[in-house]
Amino acid sequence: LNVPRRHPLCESFRRISRKQKHPARGVFDVVINYPYMYEATIPVFTRSLTNLVKIMEKAERHAKKRSQNPSAILKKRLYADMFNFTKQVQYSYFMALDVAGNLSGVPAPKYAYDEKSIAELKKSLKQVIKYLKSIKADDVKKYERKLMKTRIPVFFDVKQTLAPRDYVHNFALPNFFFHYVTAYDILRHYGVPIGKKDYLGPLTLPS
Repeated sequence: LNVPRRHPLCESFRRISRKQKHPARGVFDVVINYPYMYEATIPVFTRSLTNLVKIMEKAERHAKKRSQNPSAILKKRLYADMFNFTKQVQYSYFMALDVAGNLSGVPAPKYAYDEKSIAELKKSLKQVIKYLKSIKADDVKKYERKLMKTRIPVFFDVKQTLAPRDYVHNFALPNFFFHYVTAYDILRHYGVPIGKKDYLGPLTLPS
């Protein structure tokens, strides 16, 4: 983590380091948990899944203009051994739910992952977005002390666990964006007129 020397995170790092016998181990799991862990995940997922809903709406309009069934795209995939569009979307919102629940302690809603149409996928996404928006930075802050002592299971496998920082940066974020961009790529590959602006969404620039 590259931060200025006078940044408050650095002071926290020094304060914690003095208290730990092995300061190099687990220090950043404590230091960057709040607010950085919140900012790096919950708003990012919210924004990206919102963009995905809008992208899927464009896919619906594209199909209807051609008198096609919009849900035909659900079984499309980029390559034979890759997940289809439905699975890519499901894994995207699963990762967002998994991270949000693990970092905040706020129970995530349960899903059957059995959507059969674009409309059902959009409904699930909108419910996930609503849940993500309900989680505030303070929720992560309040859960911070427990996270200091926690290792998070990878896909619920208690035999394979990661420290919170590694879980977020080396597993959750890469997984989320892998499935999100693959869902985008499937739609683009099959002719939906979308581009990088749709993937990124509107940018909030300083005035």
